[in-house]
Amino acid sequence: MEGERKHFGTLLLGYYEDEKLRYAGKVGTGFSDEDLKDIGNKLENLDWDVSPYDDSVGDSDVHWVKPELVCEVKFTEWTDEGKLRHPAFLGLRRDKDPEKVVKETPRERDHNGSR
Repeated sequence: MEGERKHFGTLLLGYYEDEKLRYAGKVGTGFSDEDLKDIGNKLENLDWDVSPYDDSVGDSDVHWVKPELVCEVKFTEWTDEGKLRHPAFLGLRRDKDPEKVVKETPRERDHNGSR
């Protein structure tokens, strides 16, 4: 049943632009049971009272946390609204500083079709 997953349902995603955290959508798929437990435990220590995003998230039922975790997701494309389409969780990035996360764009293909 929807909403009965233990620890958390989705993670809100973002990137930094001009030193402001921008909302990029949410991811709710790709998590293993171990991921859910590990990330859920980490989130418990990051409680925050307000949204860290500079722009509107649009959800009213959000448990805010400090933006200190970085995850990697795969996705099909950026929407016209600047959100990730079909993101899926791949893992946490413990090697990356959250403030170094920026909006990634696809690399241009060269004339041979390679990237």
